[in-house]
Amino acid sequence: MRTQRLIVYAFVAGLGLLSAGSAMADDERGNSNALLKGTYRYTMAVSCSRSAAFTELPDLQPIGGGGGVTSHTTGLLTYDGLGNVTVDQRGTLISPGPYPFGEVPVTLGPVVWDRQHCNWKYTVNRDRTFTQGDGDCLGFDKYGPVEFGIPGEEVLLTNMRWEGQIGVGGQVLIFYNQVEPSIETLTTSTNFTTKQVCGYTGTAVRIHRK
Repeated sequence: MRTQRLIVYAFVAGLGLLSAGSAMADDERGNSNALLKGTYRYTMAVSCSRSAAFTELPDLQPIGGGGGVTSHTTGLLTYDGLGNVTVDQRGTLISPGPYPFGEVPVTLGPVVWDRQHCNWKYTVNRDRTFTQGDGDCLGFDKYGPVEFGIPGEEVLLTNMRWEGQIGVGGQVLIFYNQVEPSIETLTTSTNFTTKQVCGYTGTAVRIHRK
């Protein structure tokens, strides 16, 4: 009886080693991105500091005019399991003001994103943390302040970077502030450009699309 138990224990332990070896082999082949695949609905809060320029890390001091903005967005994230992710979102961007006449920033608001689309890359780490970015986001302002001609303008964001954690079973994703922020660039079709440093916090839940 004892011998049978030992055989069973050895068999189970062997399965565990085979499983671990297989997972390590997947990592070595660069397939860890397969851990993140499918479509997720997410919501996110973003706070940014905008300026004409910033000093280098770690200071990131604003140089020139600017201000703070916050936004609340929701949308879909679609991961292909190979390291590519698309983002489709809508939301509201709010600049706290004040808004002196003749010195209006592009974010006089609220500004409502009619849509914003991003094509990014993502990388999953062994501890199931991941990063995504390395691509452009193109958005359109649906409303905006009519008196300044902003509605319908095109907005391009570059150098964005999110970090996150994959939950148990891959059903939930958690996004958090970057440990090392990126200096993003915002450019509009009306020739306005600015730099921004942002913090992102949010969650995403996997959905089954019909």
